[in-house]
Amino acid sequence: MEMGDYPKALEYLLEVKNIDKVNLGPNHPLYAVTLMNTSQLYQRMDNMEQALALLLEARNILSVNKENQDYIASLNNLAILYSKMGNYDLAIQILNEVELRYSKTLGKDHPEYARTLHNLAYMYNKLEQFDKALSYYTDALEIREKTRGKKHPEYAVTVLGIADAYRAMKLFDNAEKYYLDGLKIQEEVYGLKHPGYAVSINNLAILYN
Repeated sequence: MEMGDYPKALEYLLEVKNIDKVNLGPNHPLYAVTLMNTSQLYQRMDNMEQALALLLEARNILSVNKENQDYIASLNNLAILYSKMGNYDLAIQILNEVELRYSKTLGKDHPEYARTLHNLAYMYNKLEQFDKALSYYTDALEIREKTRGKKHPEYAVTVLGIADAYRAMKLFDNAEKYYLDGLKIQEEVYGLKHPGYAVSINNLAILYN
């Protein structure tokens, strides 16, 4: 099988899904994990409706224990999928629950909690609620600095998110500062030929135009 052969990969995953359903039962947590994995593949194939159906089924199975990390992961995956489908309001609603549950189970200094804040900021930025976006980005950046350090790709991603928000607000001097800071980190971490670095260079070019 060649890399990127999604139909073949789907064939195997559906076979695993059927086997798990028979051997484990339709309400088993491991069957739910298989559903989530299959959903991810459907997303890569741009079949969002089928991906959504599987994620909703997985969430329902895992909801018997709402403090379980797999349940929280299913919510997070669901929020990201809704954002891909353009439903940012629903994504935010779900991410608010993710934030609450991570704060209880992992604590507010955990990288996954910071990731959730970053994702909330991204959603609010898409909705042009920039004050909320910047607030969440700032909180995420503070946690990522403590847990990852300033030379980590996740720290750079949040720095660049702040730049995007400032650009959308037409605060171009602020945006430039954060784009340059993010680019410097990406250059050190990835090098000049990484796709992420290229995207950031493109965003900076758009700002200058």
